[in-house]
Formats: sequence, C-alpha cells, structure tokens
Amino acid sequence: MNQYLKQAIEQGYIKSIRHDSFSDIEEIKQEQKSQISKAYWRDTRKIVALKFFDLYAVGNDCSSFEDFIKKFQSTQNISDSNVAEFYGVRQSKYFMVLEYAKDGNLREYLRQNFKNLEWKEKISIGKQIA
Repeated sequence: MNQYLKQAIEQGYIKSIRHDSFSDIEEIKQEQKSQISKAYWRDTRKIVALKFFDLYAVGNDCSSFEDFIKKFQSTQNISDSNVAEFYGVRQSKYFMVLEYAKDGNLREYLRQNFKNLEWKEKISIGKQIA
C-alpha cells in the first residue's frame, strides 16, 4: 500500500502534508474503515476535513488503495463548488486533507438538495465526477 502512495507523491500526483500543520482537530464521523475530523490547517489558514484510514481494516489490499489514489487524482481536476477539493495526504498516518464541507459530502448534499437543483447543475455535477 505504501508503495502506491509513495509513487503517487514522487510523481507529483498527490501532495504530501506534514501532520503538525494542523490544530484544533475535532472528530466529526467514525466510519468502518476511516475517521473524519475537522481541523485548522495553519499553513493555509483554512478549516479542512481530515480523513484518517484504519490500516488494519484496509489491510494490505493494494487494489483498493490504488483505487483510492486514482479516485483522488481524478478529483484534483474538478472545479465544482459541490465537490470537496482534495489537498493532499500524509504518509505516516495515512490521512487525506480535503476541503471542509459544513453541509457534508456530495452524497449528502444531493440527497438533501437534488429536487431543488436545476437540470443544468445536475448535469454539470455528473460530468465532473464521471
């Protein structure tokens, strides 16, 4: 698993971020294989979301970790206000740094707002995440 992450960082696909760059870390949600926290990123002066991975739950499943890297490489090209921006990862603790979305993730946003969105906006979101 570490090999895929190291390679993605070396090739410039993903930025490596120091763990000590964050303060005021507050847990938001505990999932089966990960934990999501909110934190203040001192380097950028932004509130961000940190997604920590449980390496024991993920195990040595290289294919799922490789899929994770590909997924977040693809999100770097999305510029929609409804899709959280991906900033980078930290290798030693395996966490992603994402734009903080106070209203939750895209799935939750669509669940709550889908009926109110114009078709043009729905199509735009669909194109960007496809």
